[in-house]
Amino acid sequence: MQEIEPITVKLIGENVRCYDEWVDYGIQINFQIYFHEPVLLKRVFLDYKERYGLGEKWTDRAHLHCTQLVEDDLLSNDLNTSINILESHNSLPELPLRFDEKSMLQATFGGYVSGERLPDGWEGITLDNWTIVVEYNEDDRVEVPVVLKPHNSSEKRATQWEFVGFVGNA
Repeated sequence: MQEIEPITVKLIGENVRCYDEWVDYGIQINFQIYFHEPVLLKRVFLDYKERYGLGEKWTDRAHLHCTQLVEDDLLSNDLNTSINILESHNSLPELPLRFDEKSMLQATFGGYVSGERLPDGWEGITLDNWTIVVEYNEDDRVEVPVVLKPHNSSEKRATQWEFVGFVGNA
């Protein structure tokens, strides 16, 4: 019989919108954490492996929030409106926090990430190389890979009608 992990992370939606090619991006990742047994949740964060990793780290250029679940489509708004909605939304409870068996936490990572500034211009973000990391109990950890999907409102190049501003895998 296969043993069930203490927690399960399920992605609900993982979208990105390019507002300005190579430079400005909005992100909304909705997810749920199910607790199959009592767990001490210590930390939840979003990680990203940049294509080149030159210059300042992506976390220094990002303005992300982790809030209780935002069901609205934040990326249909302009970037400032999306960030204002996230800032006014209820943040996650202060961690560490104990969760009971058969309980659930619904959350959203959302906000702004800029492209990577290189010596010869800007490099956009990749749709993959994102990971939701959940640390719990003493030193347990779950990593869930995330592949972002371009939002319908994302900038497109009219000549090809393709999404722009996204680069290939690292």
